[in-house]
Amino acid sequence: KSNLIVRIMTEIDGSTQLFNLPGQSNIDNRNLFLTTTGHIPLLVNESTQSNAQLFEINNYNINLENSFVTEIERNCWRFGKFNSNNEIDNDLQYICFTDPNKIFRKGYLYRIIYDAINVLPSAFNLILIRDCALWLKNITTNSNRNSNIQLNINPIHRICAIGASQTGRLLRTMIQYDFLVDNFGNKEAFDAISIWAAGASQGQFNQLAGQPSQALPHLSTIQFPFAPIYSINHHHQQQQQSNHQ
Repeated sequence: KSNLIVRIMTEIDGSTQLFNLPGQSNIDNRNLFLTTTGHIPLLVNESTQSNAQLFEINNYNINLENSFVTEIERNCWRFGKFNSNNEIDNDLQYICFTDPNKIFRKGYLYRIIYDAINVLPSAFNLILIRDCALWLKNITTNSNRNSNIQLNINPIHRICAIGASQTGRLLRTMIQYDFLVDNFGNKEAFDAISIWAAGASQGQFNQLAGQPSQALPHLSTIQFPFAPIYSINHHHQQQQQSNHQ
């Protein structure tokens, strides 16, 4: 683990956490897990952190245009969770309201800004995947290969990457951030990429504390060029304007 303390922003979809499936025990809507269900929570540095912020967002879009954003006062919520006795446990994986009668609402997005501890970088996986592919090509085709490494395989001239769901978004993120060539920009790691059923977004594969399915604004599907509603890519718009001048 790392002792690095970083101020982060995480967003939690109330609908996915608070939706009760048939056969499940009742979900306590007074508590909200600090990350997407099934992922590693990003723990707060101090439970009484005074400068932490919590926002409730309705009608969300990437630029917060036409969205209803309400900041919840710091004294109205805390890090921890209600137990069955209506007492608040000091469980820093959760947040809850101080009023036991107030709940987090389905259909709303909750944005939390706070100082987190044990934050780890996640971009190394992109580098390792790229370098592994480049190494396979080089070690099997280079006549000056390292004699200490013997691979009983035929030379590899072409490598195709295939990814579905989160793995597909990982590959798409590699393309987005130009991780497909070596550090000198001379050799490409993959000759073809096939992405299956990966939605219309990238992933948190090139940022601190990144996790494959957690929502943050720049990963939203409501952004250029994957927008189901009207949106603007400002850089693209500026380029178009300059081309017409």
